[in-house]
Order: sequence, then structure tokens, then C-alpha cells
Amino acid sequence: MSSTNLKIEGMTCQNCVNSIKGLLEKTNGVNKVDIDLESKNATIDFDPNTTNLNEITTVIEEAGFDPILE
Repeated sequence: MSSTNLKIEGMTCQNCVNSIKGLLEKTNGVNKVDIDLESKNATIDFDPNTTNLNEITTVIEEAGFDPILE
């Protein structure tokens, strides 16, 4: 199990959070997603044997947001 912390720019409301969270939770290998709108921080737990950071950031980018590695 691996975990990553990202800052996600472009989120303006709880619907943004729910959209990103829903897409990530559907991503094969992602086990847990916590996103805080106020700080724009996301903590994502994932199985590195199934997915990777590049795939996770691609999902966020395709949803129209800007993930920044911390």
C-alpha cells in the first residue's frame, strides 16, 4: 500500500470534491481518497501493483483540475 499527498488547484465547491473523489474511487487500485476543499489537499491511498501516481494525476487532470505533488 502506498499513499500520496497532492494539492488540487481549481476546486471551488463541494461538488468539485465529490467529482474528483468519485472518479478516483472508481480507479482500479485506489483504496481510499480524502480531500479537503479549504486546504485543497488530497490524500490518496493506492496499491502500487495496480495503479501509479501518473494514472492518478491523469484522472484528476481529465476531470479539469490541476494536481500538484507536495
